[in-house]
Amino acid sequence: LSARQNILVMGKDFREGDGPNGRSDAFFMLMFDENTKVPYLLNIPRDTRVHIPGYGWDKINHSYSYGGFKLTMKTMEEFLGIKIHRHLLIGFKEFEEIIDDIGGLDFLVEKDMYSVDKNDGFTVDLKQGFQNINGKEAIQFVRFRDEEGDNARIHRQQRFIVKMYEKIADNLMVMYIDGLYQKLLAMLVSDLSVSDLGHIGTALYIRVRDGAPTKSARRGWSSCPASVPSRLCSALRRASAS
Repeated sequence: LSARQNILVMGKDFREGDGPNGRSDAFFMLMFDENTKVPYLLNIPRDTRVHIPGYGWDKINHSYSYGGFKLTMKTMEEFLGIKIHRHLLIGFKEFEEIIDDIGGLDFLVEKDMYSVDKNDGFTVDLKQGFQNINGKEAIQFVRFRDEEGDNARIHRQQRFIVKMYEKIADNLMVMYIDGLYQKLLAMLVSDLSVSDLGHIGTALYIRVRDGAPTKSARRGWSSCPASVPSRLCSALRRASAS
C-alpha cells in the first residue's frame, strides 16, 4: 500500500427480485495511513441522497444496484470530493455460512429486535440477552435498523465482526476447519492483496476493539485528526453538512 489509501467498504447482498448486481446494504469509508498505522472510519448512511452519475439524485444504496461497485465508487468520489483508491465488498451469504461453520458466536444482544422489511419481507426477530447466534440470526443482527438509524447499526456490525475475528483468530480455526479460508476469501471481494487485507484488517480490528469512534457523514466532522489530509478533512466537513 502507498502511504494513504481511501477504501470504500460495502456489504453486498442478493435477494429475490434484485437485478444482476444485487444490492449494497452498508457503506463506510476506511481511510488508512500507512505511516501512522491508524485507520479512520466514516459511516455513509444507506439512505443518504446523492447525485448518481447517469441516474440523477437518489439514495446512495441505489448506486450499487444500478452499476455495481464501479458506479458506487464514482458516486462516492463525487459526493466526498476525494479519490477512492480501493474497494472491499463483504458478501452476506458467505458471512452467514462462516458463522455456522465456526459454531455460531456467543454474543450479547443488547435489546429485543423485531422488524419486517416492507420491500422483501426480511424479518428480524431476536430476543435480548447473551446467546449463541447462528448464521441466519447473525444476518438479522447486522441488518437490523430501528429509530436509532444507520449509525447505531454500523456500531453493532463492528462489534459483531470484532467478536467473529477474535473467535477465528484465537482458536486458529482457519487451520483446521475445512474450506474456511476459501470462504473468507469468497466473502471479501477486493482489489486489495491478501496481505494488505490482513494488514488493514488487524489495524481496523484493534481500532474498533479499543472503542475508537466511527464518524458519520451526518455528524461532527468540524475538525479532523492532524494525520488526516486537509483535502480529505474538507470533504468530510462537506459530507457532514449535506
